[in-house]
Amino acid sequence: MRKAIVIIECENGSHKTSIIRTVSQILIGLRHTTVLNIEKLGLTGDIDTIVQLDNMKIGVASQNDMSNATLHLMEQLVTRGCDFIICATQNNPNDLEHLKRYADLYDFNFIDIKSHWSEKLEVNYLIEEQVNQILLEISRVHKLLQVIHQ
Repeated sequence: MRKAIVIIECENGSHKTSIIRTVSQILIGLRHTTVLNIEKLGLTGDIDTIVQLDNMKIGVASQNDMSNATLHLMEQLVTRGCDFIICATQNNPNDLEHLKRYADLYDFNFIDIKSHWSEKLEVNYLIEEQVNQILLEISRVHKLLQVIHQ
């Protein structure tokens, strides 16, 4: 079974925390979800949230600009049994290569999404197609898990 990891690439200082909070809110708004834990949800620092949708655990993580901890955050979420992981991380080709290898090693689909920055609004955002891509992948993994648990 292929679980999924979605990486949202953002530039340094481009409000990665804000975009990952928005993604968390979308996930929490899905039917039949439960927030299992929110370790940190401050304005800065690392964010680590797990949302449960029926039998599927969705891990959401972001690391601050001073941190190089995306792989560590992903490892923690895999250890906690997450079937779907969404991380916001800095745009760094070396780090992305490590994340891709990790995803492949643990049988996760790897989806790389580049966020958009608006100078005028000073906000980081995903376009509708990108949000739909995330939701379709969640739906795919969710259906696979339902079949396995029947």
